[in-house]
Amino acid sequence: MESTISETNDLSGQQISILERMLERYIKYWPLLVALIVINLGIAFVYLKYTVPTYEVSELIMLKESDSNLSDLTGASKSADPKDQKTIENEIVVLASRPLADEVVKNLRLYAPVYIKGQFFNRSAYLFSPVILEALNPDSLKSQLSGSFKVTAGTSSVTLDGTTYALNKKIIFHGVQIRFILNPNNRGPIDPRTFYFSLIDLKTASASLDASLEIEGAKKETTLIGLKIKDEIPKRGEDILNTLIASYNKRSIKEKTKAAANTLKFVQNRLSLMEGQLDTIQNGIETYRSTEGAVDISQQSSQYLSTVNNNEQRLSELKPQFAVLDQIE
Repeated sequence: MESTISETNDLSGQQISILERMLERYIKYWPLLVALIVINLGIAFVYLKYTVPTYEVSELIMLKESDSNLSDLTGASKSADPKDQKTIENEIVVLASRPLADEVVKNLRLYAPVYIKGQFFNRSAYLFSPVILEALNPDSLKSQLSGSFKVTAGTSSVTLDGTTYALNKKIIFHGVQIRFILNPNNRGPIDPRTFYFSLIDLKTASASLDASLEIEGAKKETTLIGLKIKDEIPKRGEDILNTLIASYNKRSIKEKTKAAANTLKFVQNRLSLMEGQLDTIQNGIETYRSTEGAVDISQQSSQYLSTVNNNEQRLSELKPQFAVLDQIE
């Protein structure tokens, strides 16, 4: 027992000795350690203060039931049909397609971002810029252009690079037709600061949108599609997803309408063809009967009319009886 206590005391003494030697070796570097801690804290402070934060916005789409046996808009699929999963994959490809991205960029004028310059970073003016830019032909944008403008409070004009223009007026800016329109997202007073803008070609703007957009099936056994986007302005992220969904629904309705029209046209053509064939056959039968004397057409017509009249008379007699039976029931 005494031996065990002695060994424990020896180990404790060795640990204290090692700690003392380490302190003696590194204590002379304490100013450097303090300086590193201060520098790291300063870097963290600058990063948090001047780095633009990003927010994640998400939406869900539930596919309607169609020829692919998908569920209705109010419910999920009843089984994990591989055909349903294939259809979901196809719809994801459609949502991430270039035409839909171009449509979103055009509708929200994402090809013409407006911002204000900061000390370290530029800040988007999506919500507080009095006006926004609109290219009259966004497809004509080929290279990136930039400029600045200022809106005078109490007026409906914009000063662009030293020249004053009225709102909604066509302007030729470096060969591109643009105009200034009121910003629907701005609800505050006119901001007198100088705003800066860029004109980006449609391909680059759409590629940037695709890079920030994430589309995937929400769950394997449902027809839900999840949409996510990261943006420094939550309102712009919401607008992008809502516009994307609206464009997707519009395109789906257009495609279904086109398919229905083609089907209707095909059915009408087939009915017209069958009607012509039946008329030809009927005419042939009547011609054969009349020429061969198989049936007297006029006599047959008289008999048919007589039978119809008798049936109508009998039906008139039975109607009151049917009415009485309905009342009894």
